Amino acid sequence: MNLLRWLLFIFVVIAGIIFLSDSFADFGPYPANVVRVIDGDTVVVDISLWPDLTQRATIRLAGIDTPELHGPACARPKAEEAKAFLFAFVSPGPVKVIVKDFDKFGGRYDGTVSVAGKDAGQALIDKGLARVYVGGLRLPWC
Repeated sequence: MNLLRWLLFIFVVIAGIIFLSDSFADFGPYPANVVRVIDGDTVVVDISLWPDLTQRATIRLAGIDTPELHGPACARPKAEEAKAFLFAFVSPGPVKVIVKDFDKFGGRYDGTVSVAGKDAGQALIDKGLARVYVGGLRLPWC
């Protein structure tokens, strides 16, 4: 049954790409529950696509860059702080997810996650734990 749900989700995403616009259309917002915070800019969520249809997905917060947990030692404290902040931000849940694109690393989606109308990515930027990222070279954190 999970395979059927996954295939249905992929079909909806692909159909949206083909029929809605030349570029990837935003999908959502979908109600979701955060299962796990991986790092400062990535979460695993259970997205409620339709009644009785939930899909687990990894969402990378679009448009931001946070320090990597496995990056240089000088950046790790800030990476851990970003992860802890994101965990605290999404913990009250439930969250809303908007899927924006397929992530270039595969298996993840780029998107936004918000709680009570507040965007997690913007909150990380406001706290100085993330930078705006639009692609290309990333600046070092230390």
